[in-house]
Amino acid sequence: LNLNSTVIVHICLSVLSVAPPLAMAPKGKATKAPKVVYDYSGLEKDMRVQAESEGVYYAAEVVTVSTAKNRSKAPVKVHFSGYGKEYDEWVDGSRLRSKALKKEAPKEKDAKKETPKKETPKIEIKPKTIVVVCTSAAYLKGHPTGLWLEELAAPYYIFKEAGYEVVIASTRGGPIPLDENSLKGDFFTAEAKKFMHDGEAFGAMAHSVRLSAIDWKSSDIKAIFMCGGHGVEIDFVRNNMLKKAIETTYAADRVVSAVCHGPICLAQCKKPDGSPLVKDLETTGFSNSEEDAVGLTDKCVYLIENKFKELGGVYKKADDWSPHVVVAGKLVTGQNPQSSAECAKAVIKTLA
Repeated sequence: LNLNSTVIVHICLSVLSVAPPLAMAPKGKATKAPKVVYDYSGLEKDMRVQAESEGVYYAAEVVTVSTAKNRSKAPVKVHFSGYGKEYDEWVDGSRLRSKALKKEAPKEKDAKKETPKKETPKIEIKPKTIVVVCTSAAYLKGHPTGLWLEELAAPYYIFKEAGYEVVIASTRGGPIPLDENSLKGDFFTAEAKKFMHDGEAFGAMAHSVRLSAIDWKSSDIKAIFMCGGHGVEIDFVRNNMLKKAIETTYAADRVVSAVCHGPICLAQCKKPDGSPLVKDLETTGFSNSEEDAVGLTDKCVYLIENKFKELGGVYKKADDWSPHVVVAGKLVTGQNPQSSAECAKAVIKTLA
């Protein structure tokens, strides 16, 4: 709104403080008040306003807003119904001239802001638990993607066979999207096929736990393992909840691990001293040449190899599509899908 248009705002009015009796409108022509331009721009339906007249403050709620184009010389005014001409002479004597107007957000918005945010209920964490985190993203800049199944299936069975409880989690919780290419040809490994026919495993993937439903301070969580798939380029980057989970786990001297594209989430994380988590540590992850080979370099937020080097990490890689795992204290990373099983085994060895 601007001062070249007339705004008629119908409101409901209540007195906030005890006001002296208001004088009745004088008979005859009212004394013309000097023209004063008030800034009432930005008013909208349901907005709460506060007006002052003769030392008395009034509260009002905007009911409607309308504009007129034929009064370009008139000040923008607000309609306070029920008051006489001595307060404002324009239009049927129903206006109160405001010396001050304070604008607040609509009541509905205020109520939402004031409502305490409910915490997500936490799941029960059993002793010797490893949390495996997957993507919830099904597309990367229009490219269908999701979780690369082998990177969940192989570690899942290795952790189970080693006697660990496994919680399958994802950024949003619920069903985890699968990259269809991980279900084709040689990519559809024996572990992946077993997983798809395993009612308990498949059910856990279909009903994955939301990250916020996990108490990451629990000493029963022994490790966190991030799976890959290009979906993580969407929801593992700049994810505060995942960042907190990783930093909490690492600071507690527990194992942080990731494979293939999964390590992309490590770039946002810091050590307890505030330095980048990967700084001065040997790491790996999906290499630049592997990304070029699958033709998705331009869709990635950044390339893991480049980013880790930029952050001061000591990036290591093997030949493309060859199993390669790097262990740096409590940080365990794998280069590609072919490294999934070996990465999980390295986690078990580090926990021993």
